[in-house]
Amino acid sequence: MGPYFGRANIDIATLAMVETAQAMENLEDIVSVPGLDGIYIGPADLSIGLALGLPGPELHPELAAAMERVRDACERHGKVAAVHQVPGIAPSALGAQGLGFVTSGSDVEFLRTGAVRAVQVARPEA
Repeated sequence: MGPYFGRANIDIATLAMVETAQAMENLEDIVSVPGLDGIYIGPADLSIGLALGLPGPELHPELAAAMERVRDACERHGKVAAVHQVPGIAPSALGAQGLGFVTSGSDVEFLRTGAVRAVQVARPEA
C-alpha cells in the first residue's frame, strides 16, 4: 500500500470553496460538515460573481465583511479559514487577519511567468 495511503487522510486538507451568495447563506451548515478541515474563500468570484455583484476582486467593505464572517465561522467550528490572495494585499496581512493560509499567485500567473522566462532564455533579445 505504501506510505502515501497510510497518511493521506492526515496530510491532505479537505476544504470547501465559498464563492457564491448561496454558500454564504449556508455557511454554518457548510462549516459544520464532519471531516471538513476548513473553508477556502475565492475572493474574485465572491466579489464579482452572483455573490456580491461588486466590480472586481479588490477588498471592498462587503468582501472584507464576508471574509470576516467566514473566518469567525471557521473559528467557532475549529476549522481553518483559507483565502486566495486578494490583489493589493500582502499574504502576510491576510494571515494577520486570522486567515489560516493564503495562496499567493495563481496557476495562470505561474504559467505566464514560466512561459515568459522560457522565451527569454530561448531568445534573450526578445
